[in-house]
Amino acid sequence: MKKFTILTSIYNSKKFLSSYFKTISIQKYMPDEIVLIDDTKNPKDLKNIILKYQKKYKFKKIILIKNKKNLGPAKSYNKGLKKIKNKLIFRLDVDDKWKKNHVSYLLGVHEKYKNVLIYSNSVKYDSIKNRLKCDDY
Repeated sequence: MKKFTILTSIYNSKKFLSSYFKTISIQKYMPDEIVLIDDTKNPKDLKNIILKYQKKYKFKKIILIKNKKNLGPAKSYNKGLKKIKNKLIFRLDVDDKWKKNHVSYLLGVHEKYKNVLIYSNSVKYDSIKNRLKCDDY
């Protein structure tokens, strides 16, 4: 199966971490790495909290990057991209939930349309939907 990374910027996110890791754990295919960028306002024991979930769900590798000050999502993602080993990246916000077939569905789409840069299976606004290849979720 294709190797992939999940990239997430987290800010004041302790209350979402349980459901975040749960939504990853229910997928048929697991990421080779999860890259979390701590954009501050998270607890000092964040690393221990993350290790607890890594053990619980048996995730292979979690990389935690700590910003010294709040940089915002875009700059945080750019920092995270420098640490990623895989070419295939899934973006997941800490407060979002995936259906259990999310990863397998998008890996199938990727196999079919390898020349597409961005895949999405849920888009809210029609103006964006008209420019992206989307399914009917």
